[in-house]
Amino acid sequence: MPNYSFTDPDLPDGSVINSGNFTQANPNTEIMVGKTLTINGGNFVNVKAQPGWTINGGNWVQVSRCSHLHPKLLEKGLITECPTECSHMINKDEIYIDGELMDTMYTYNDIVVKNGYDILR
Repeated sequence: MPNYSFTDPDLPDGSVINSGNFTQANPNTEIMVGKTLTINGGNFVNVKAQPGWTINGGNWVQVSRCSHLHPKLLEKGLITECPTECSHMINKDEIYIDGELMDTMYTYNDIVVKNGYDILR
């Protein structure tokens, strides 16, 4: 299975894609714009489907990634840095000793922006 993640692959117009990783870092990233493709399968996380594509399958979920969970994507400049209390934060635990705040623990999750099944409807 070819891995084209985080790139805009230069596949020939008219290609039929049965598998491969085309994952992008940010939701609704446009790749292979202007191509006529038939997509039967593959990983297309965060890829925006283009008008010339016939989509018969694949993983098409859109996910907002938290930089706290994906430091390597942040280091590569593929995603932007989230503030401490970002939209991905699902829990905040403050630890007090003798009434003084000693530490804060944060829990984060990536956010599914759009379920992949919607694109096949």
